[in-house]
Amino acid sequence: MPTKSKKIVSTKILKRKTMTFVVLTVLTLGIGGYFGFTQVTEYIETASALDNAENRLEEMRIEESQTENDFIETKNEFNELNTGISEQLQAILPPNEDYTNLVRSLDDFFLNLRGGSDSIFLSDIRFEQPNFPDNAEYAVLPVTMTVSGTEANFDRFLEFIESTGDLNSNNRLMDIQSISINFDRNRNSEEATPENISVSLRVNAYFQQTSE
Repeated sequence: MPTKSKKIVSTKILKRKTMTFVVLTVLTLGIGGYFGFTQVTEYIETASALDNAENRLEEMRIEESQTENDFIETKNEFNELNTGISEQLQAILPPNEDYTNLVRSLDDFFLNLRGGSDSIFLSDIRFEQPNFPDNAEYAVLPVTMTVSGTEANFDRFLEFIESTGDLNSNNRLMDIQSISINFDRNRNSEEATPENISVSLRVNAYFQQTSE
């Protein structure tokens, strides 16, 4: 009998130890799984944050590159605009007397107006000594000339002089100082012909006065 009782006690002890081992094992696995899950979750979150940071960094690089390109494009447009304005200013207010281009622009204007009997001509163009006003950024080139043609075309010439100095026209700045008109009317003609006039003018053409 004592032997049988010992076997029962031994079996109970074994079962208790086995149960304890199983419980410990389950707890160990549970705790390990929890910490493992937590670490995996933290890893995933960290990896996601790094991925988002890299994406944002790439977006910032793209934005920086686009901003730089926009700046370069704007700068080039400004330089082109500045160059264009400088060229226009050089045309309407040249750095010197520039006799050649002044005569050429007048000749071009009169040539464009000529046609049939409705004609106009420039003659006797003469340049006087330039004037350099004190404390001024411009100088004056007096010019005398004779214009012969119809009244209609002479009116167009006056409009041309009035439009000079406009950046859109690129025509050298000029103004009329005096006008002397001699009418030559063909009253005996049976045909209706344009009325011709001969005009003597004194015009001021302007240019830049550079300081020495």
